[in-house]
Formats: sequence, C-alpha cells, structure tokens
Amino acid sequence: MNFLLFAASMAVSENCNTDAKNTELLPPIRHVKKLSARVAVAVAMQAAADGLTEKISEDLLHQRIAEKTWQPEYAEYFRAD
Repeated sequence: MNFLLFAASMAVSENCNTDAKNTELLPPIRHVKKLSARVAVAVAMQAAADGLTEKISEDLLHQRIAEKTWQPEYAEYFRAD
C-alpha cells in the first residue's frame, strides 16, 4: 500500500463536508490553499514515519511549508485615460 497517497487522501477526506445535504465531493475551491497545506503536512509526516525523510515537529513542518508556499502579489493598475 502506498501510505503517502493514503495520507494525502485522508487529509482531503477529513476536510470534506459530510452533511447529507451536501452534493459536493470535494471541499470548496476557496479553501484550496489551506487544504493544500494540510495535505502537504500529512504526506510529509507520513514520509517521516516511513523513514523517507527527517523527522521534525509538526509545528516546524507547518512553518517550512508556509515559507515555501507562493503568496500572490499583484501590481496596482491604474486606468489610462
């Protein structure tokens, strides 16, 4: 069994709306950044548990992932007359 893939799928499923009235399979796209970070943490923690990478604290892992996450920065545009 691929435990990394299992960790990723569990992280996604734990963030799904389980309300019976909900018709969406996946979490809303507006939460994709938070969900992506949760998946990354889950996979990294599983990789460490499997001996594939160094073991670090979950807090440090969150910090490292946040540091590597792209933050959009948009230039300010002005209307040309």
